[in-house]
Amino acid sequence: MLNKIAVLIFGLGFLFYRMQVYFIVREEKAELHSWLEQHDLLDYEAKLHKFGILTKAKFATLDAKRFLTRHGSFWGVFTFTSEKEKLEQAVQKARLELQLLSWLQQIHLDTYYSKLLSQGINSVDRLIKNHKSDLLRKIVTDEDFKKFQEAVEKQQGHFVDSPPLRGALMLFSFSWWSIKFVGRALLVMVGSIALLVCLSVGFSRIKSRSQQHKSSFFGYVLGLALEPSFTKVIWEWEDPHIVGESMSFILKFYRMNATPYSVSKEDYILVEIMHNNNFIVSSREYGGEKWRDGNAMRVSFTVREAGAYKISVLVKGKPIRDSPFTKTFLPGVVDPSKCSILEGSSLLEVQQGIYTPLTVEARDKFGNVCPLSVQDVHSYCVEITEIGSSEKTDPELVILPDGFDKNNVLHIKLDDEGCFNAVVKYNGVTLNQGKLTVISLNPKDAEHVNKNIKNKCWNVWYEAYLLVNDDTSPAASSGSSTPATPNMPSGARRPSSNFEQASIAITGLNINGLKKSRKVYCYISKKQLQIKEFYMRIIPHRLYGFRVRPTTKIILHPPDRSVDYPAFTVDDGSQPPITVMCKERNVLVATFSRLLLTKIGGSESFKDKQEFFYRELLNYHGRKTGEVNLKIDRRKLLESSYQATMKTFYSSDWLKYFKITFKDEPGVDWGGLRREWFELLCKALFSHEAGFFSRFDADDPQALVHPNPRRPAHLKVKFYEFAGRIVGKCLYESAMGSTRRLNVKARFSRSFLAQLLGLRVSYRYFEIDDKDFYRSKIKFIEENDPEDLTLVFAEEEYDQQGRLEKLEELKPGGAQIPVTESNKKEYLDLLAQYRLATSVKQEIEAFVKGLNEIVPDSLLSVFDEYELELLMCGTGNISVTDFQNNHTVTHDMAPFRKTLEWFWTIVTSFTQEELARLVQFITGSSQLPPGGFVELSPQIQISYAPFTNALPTAHTCFNQLCLPSYSSFKEMQKKLLLAINEGSEGFGFA
Repeated sequence: MLNKIAVLIFGLGFLFYRMQVYFIVREEKAELHSWLEQHDLLDYEAKLHKFGILTKAKFATLDAKRFLTRHGSFWGVFTFTSEKEKLEQAVQKARLELQLLSWLQQIHLDTYYSKLLSQGINSVDRLIKNHKSDLLRKIVTDEDFKKFQEAVEKQQGHFVDSPPLRGALMLFSFSWWSIKFVGRALLVMVGSIALLVCLSVGFSRIKSRSQQHKSSFFGYVLGLALEPSFTKVIWEWEDPHIVGESMSFILKFYRMNATPYSVSKEDYILVEIMHNNNFIVSSREYGGEKWRDGNAMRVSFTVREAGAYKISVLVKGKPIRDSPFTKTFLPGVVDPSKCSILEGSSLLEVQQGIYTPLTVEARDKFGNVCPLSVQDVHSYCVEITEIGSSEKTDPELVILPDGFDKNNVLHIKLDDEGCFNAVVKYNGVTLNQGKLTVISLNPKDAEHVNKNIKNKCWNVWYEAYLLVNDDTSPAASSGSSTPATPNMPSGARRPSSNFEQASIAITGLNINGLKKSRKVYCYISKKQLQIKEFYMRIIPHRLYGFRVRPTTKIILHPPDRSVDYPAFTVDDGSQPPITVMCKERNVLVATFSRLLLTKIGGSESFKDKQEFFYRELLNYHGRKTGEVNLKIDRRKLLESSYQATMKTFYSSDWLKYFKITFKDEPGVDWGGLRREWFELLCKALFSHEAGFFSRFDADDPQALVHPNPRRPAHLKVKFYEFAGRIVGKCLYESAMGSTRRLNVKARFSRSFLAQLLGLRVSYRYFEIDDKDFYRSKIKFIEENDPEDLTLVFAEEEYDQQGRLEKLEELKPGGAQIPVTESNKKEYLDLLAQYRLATSVKQEIEAFVKGLNEIVPDSLLSVFDEYELELLMCGTGNISVTDFQNNHTVTHDMAPFRKTLEWFWTIVTSFTQEELARLVQFITGSSQLPPGGFVELSPQIQISYAPFTNALPTAHTCFNQLCLPSYSSFKEMQKKLLLAINEGSEGFGFA
């Protein structure tokens, strides 16, 4: 009887042991299969099984030489050596990964095993090297990050592998020996011990495996646990696909026993869609229309950018079969409004009778570059019209790809010489910046231009004649001293058409009101276009000088019988424009265009000019190394900052890296304090409330600021020079790279920016800078006869009580000169000169002096006033869509998704001021780079904070926002608004 009981007990123990071994071996074989497939070693799988290698742990102990000797196919010693090295490297990698898993299990952080492998951390040593890196911060929570640090410090350099399961086998063999040599009672005892050991060891192993699968003990034994390798993917599109649509794919999940598994939000399923190292936001729907589809999960995402997308799916921390997947998306159809011409200039110089390339960068409506297709060859056209004529010239046109299958090259040939207006179209729609000025030169003139450039324009001059107002023209009786055509607008203003925006453009205005004045000579050099005359034919006298820069506009006039030669007008925005006629006008203009392109880096686009500016600024100063520590008193921010820099700094110190410490405040400056200091300093210098700058409309918080003509006496002029240095410092830091970029927190008036570039101020600037004054006075005078207003060429100044302080004459004897219809434009320009320039001349000169200490004016002149603002201040409009498309989320757990949904719902309702405060709260600055969120470095991270109903926190050094969980939508909205309004300043808050 005892013998039967012993056999029964032993049989049950052996059966249970075999059962758990079966499930474990099946799972480990599947794991080994996936690992071999991932490392391109599937060809060895069958031979490894014959060799007894069924698990990844066993593979880690493989002797590659012995294995290849018994099972390898010899094709020579080199083949054998390469296979041996390949296997040895794989064995070493498997051993390191298992050591990493063993250590993670010891510290109860093995849930991060798959994520660490996906980020390239596949060994304990590599984890030690990266245990304080930003990469690890992105992967783990803040609480687990601390655990990593503590574990590394305690056990660094000493790790123990998990013990093998051998005890049960040893007892098993011992029990059979007992049957022969020991009595039945001892057999029952040993069999019982063997059963208990098998049960305990098996139970612990199965329990461990079930916990890894997030399953119960019996659920795992019965095969009810979710099996990652059985997951199927159903793609709802064919690869490749066109961008612009919402794409979906379905994941179907199965248990270990191959039956459908009903998936829900509680299951640990991670779906990551990556493109160009950026996370793509996706949504999920669980279950299908029918009950049998409960194991399905639909993942949807929107594709706007063409290229390869990597889709990774992790189930229970393990990648499914064939994950990650790579899907390719192609550009959409060409959108003419998104296309651009890459020639770099608004002037296209061609040689008569020879094909000239014109490169078009075709893009779809989302900005993706579209390669040339067969249909495009017939879609492009170029309409050319000679100036002074309405008849269109049909040029010869050949369209070819650029050799890189990226851009389209239009080869244009004109049979006539002269000046033309050209319009490039696609399917009848004008391209963005598709309007050009074309100068067709005969072979002799083309060679002349090439010679000028080759000789660096040494002693290049052309005979010309000044054209001035005729005595009989209306302009002659106006009293204006401007020798320009009356048809040309006086003063600088922002052009409205593509032709007017160009540095060289064509006008349809005639010059009948002008007459030939005197003979002059046009000297062109790399820096200037000078107009000279000679006394007694030998003594030179310079009449005008125009710098070669984008703000110098050359306007070409159509042929006119009243003049002998082609005419053009030069206007640099800082002095009255002049009109001359010159036989070699086309050669002169083509030479000027070539010199200008060289001066601005080869392109007139803002992005290209910005890159040229940064490159030249660094070449001018060099990349200065070293740091400067500044200790600032927040309560006396302006004074302490001025004392710490202007009083003690050499010029070279301004080029070093500033490290900021606020007095009596904790915090180490890793970049966040530096950005905050610049932000606060800009507020102290450039805000209306500070007093250095003021708004023309004090009640309008969005009005532009301008140097304060009524500056209080205690605000010294020296602080304007300090302000100029700060702006120059911001520009230099931006040139050093995206990680050091600083934006000036200010909204300067256009007239102030124009004067930084040396441009002339006109009454047109009132329309943007002082809108109320423009509507109430300037516009009325411009559209009506001012004689009934009894105005004179003088401006009355009143104090705050409304008492007349003084009468400022705008020109000598202006108090006795009435404003009439004929001289009203002169009056308006002089009024603008006084209100916008003369009244703040001292302040502007001090600002420019400080700015030019760091940034030479020759580099600033590359931009106009609108581009200068974008360069200094970045974008002023914060787009929530741009924010959503350019951020990363470091946690994808189900509870945090609801928090993210609430967050975007709240942010979408924010005003621009609240958005600026949010950006300031996260990054330390409310201004974005010129390109928006995409140019932030590092990119904004949104992570989970392990708290409930607490205030959001931010790490400005890493552009990281930490969001706790909240009990309700209203609670989150309340705490988020409180954080950004009260905690946007100060290091200690975060």
